[in-house]
Amino acid sequence: MDWEDFLEERRYRERLEETMQEIDTGNPEDGEPFAMDVRELLDHVGDRRLYEVLKDTEHQTLEILLLSTWGYSIKEIANIMGLPKDTVYTKRKILRKKLKNFKF
Repeated sequence: MDWEDFLEERRYRERLEETMQEIDTGNPEDGEPFAMDVRELLDHVGDRRLYEVLKDTEHQTLEILLLSTWGYSIKEIANIMGLPKDTVYTKRKILRKKLKNFKF
């Protein structure tokens, strides 16, 4: 791996981490909710490949993602959706793995 490949990979990982932190904190840059429902969440996706990844994701996982963007904690999401906390953690982990393998 040469230096340019290394730097490109590092920039990609930094962007991915920033995106995931924004999703986790529920604080979009403009201060407004990112989306009001799952359909609107998918409508905001500008990259066709990312849209296809999310479109094929289980609806319940997308609801967890949406609630995360609104700033709810794992415990709050579990209570709202009537799921065990471990289930919410697992679904988020699976989604993170899908997105980690996605190249922007």
